[in-house]
Amino acid sequence: MKEQIKYDHQLDLRGLDCVSPIVRLNKELKQFAADKVIEVITNDPTAMVSISAWARTSGSLILETLCKTDEARFYVKRVK
Repeated sequence: MKEQIKYDHQLDLRGLDCVSPIVRLNKELKQFAADKVIEVITNDPTAMVSISAWARTSGSLILETLCKTDEARFYVKRVK
């Protein structure tokens, strides 16, 4: 059985779409020190592409992504 990632904060973005999840995630992550992990929950159908692209350009690291039919969970670590 796979061990669940430990996170420091949970950010529920269900109900937000388009660019709103990225804006909220970016703002939230800036409040934390490097090496902190946030669990992001979203049901935005574009999240897989947009959060992955945002992570590459923001200096953040996606540790794991769990996708279900109606939502996705991203475990994002602030690197810098």
